[in-house]
Amino acid sequence: PFTFSANAPIQFVDLSAFAAQNAWEFEGGNPATATGLFPTAAYPATGKFDVSMTATNPNGTDTETKMEYITRFDPFA
Repeated sequence: PFTFSANAPIQFVDLSAFAAQNAWEFEGGNPATATGLFPTAAYPATGKFDVSMTATNPNGTDTETKMEYITRFDPFA
């Protein structure tokens, strides 16, 4: 999990093995979706957010979702 207070981009890393394609979903993130091995997303609003990555190769597709993986808080609240 990642906790922070600033609206700075966070870089994610694809650790899947042998994925020919991948797709990311960043709940509350900007952008909300991305592809690639090292996508970035910023979180302008405070809250707890899920992150999902779907990896696809010739053998099939697998999705990993990290629940409330991102926590963005307001340091002045």
